[in-house]
This record gives sequence, structure tokens and C-alpha cells, in this order.
Amino acid sequence: MRHKQEILEELADYNMRKFGKIEPMFCTPPKPVKVKKRYRHPEVKSDSLPAEIRGKQYKSYWQICADLGCPRYRSWLESRSGLR
Repeated sequence: MRHKQEILEELADYNMRKFGKIEPMFCTPPKPVKVKKRYRHPEVKSDSLPAEIRGKQYKSYWQICADLGCPRYRSWLESRSGLR
């Protein structure tokens, strides 16, 4: 398995030299999502969900990430109050 690790590191070095550091797209919260009608899922209050999101309705995944404590999404939401 050592050879796979070496190849992976070589590829990572090459990508850093050629492209530099690129922020992943999923780390940038998108524009607000507009939903015409919201359906309440029967398991929205399930005990299997984390307490931070239990019972809440969301329009997009990044809102869930914010409530689960992702600092990038949380600060983005706080800078744009009123999106929810």
C-alpha cells in the first residue's frame, strides 16, 4: 500500500503546483433556495436526528451544516441575517 500513498502524494503535490489551493465548491453557501410548497416529513422529529436539527425544516443542505456547527456556514449566515 506504500506505493499508493506515494502516488497520491505525488498527485497532490502536482495539483498544488499547477492549480494552487482551490476552495471546494461545497464550502461556499449558494444563493437562498426558494421553495413554493414545503412538505413536512413524518420523521422530522425523529430521535435518530441530531438535537440541533430535530424538528426543523430546511430548504438546503448548507443550512443543515450551519446548524450542525460548521463555522464557515454559520458565519456566512450570520453575515446575511434574514435568509431563513
